[in-house]
Amino acid sequence: MNEAFKDIFTDKRKLFVVFMIVVPFFVYCGYYYYNIFKNAPFRGDQFEFVELKKFRNGQLREYINTKTGEYNYYNSKDSLVHQHIDLSHESLHDLHTKMMDILFWNIEPVSGDTTLQHRKEVPIYMINAVYQRKSKKVWWQLHYYEDQKLDDRMSEMVRSIEGEATDAMIKKAK
Repeated sequence: MNEAFKDIFTDKRKLFVVFMIVVPFFVYCGYYYYNIFKNAPFRGDQFEFVELKKFRNGQLREYINTKTGEYNYYNSKDSLVHQHIDLSHESLHDLHTKMMDILFWNIEPVSGDTTLQHRKEVPIYMINAVYQRKSKKVWWQLHYYEDQKLDDRMSEMVRSIEGEATDAMIKKAK
C-alpha cells in the first residue's frame, strides 16, 4: 500500500510541476515572442522614410519628408520657407535606431488630449515611419502631462528628425 501511495504522490507532483512551472513558462514565451514578431516588419534594412508634420492653431507649421526631401517651415517672420534636403543612409539609419531606442512601435496611434481647446494652445505632431511591409503613424500632442515618459520619448524623436533635417540643410549650404 505504501508503494501505491508513493506512485500517486509522484504523479501529482509531476502534474503540479507541469501546471505551475512549465505551462506559465510557455505562456510567457508566447507573449514575449508575439511582441517580437509583431515588430519584426520594422527592420532597419527595410526602412524607407519618415514624415513629420507639426500643427499649431490648426495650421501646418512644419513638414519634413525624408523620401521626397521636402522641408517646409515658417521662420521667425512667419513666412513659409521651402528647402530641399538629402538625408544620407547613415542619417536614416540613425532615425531608425532612435525609433528602436524609444520603442516607437509600442506607442499608441493617438496620444494626448484631443479636445479642440488644447489643440490650439500646444503643437500637435504627426510622425509616420514607413517601412517596406508596414508603417506606423503616431499623432502626439506636446506636453501630454498624463504620461511624462511618453512626452519625453516623443520630444526626443521630434528633435532627432528635426536635427537630421537641419544637419542636411547645413551640409547642403556649405
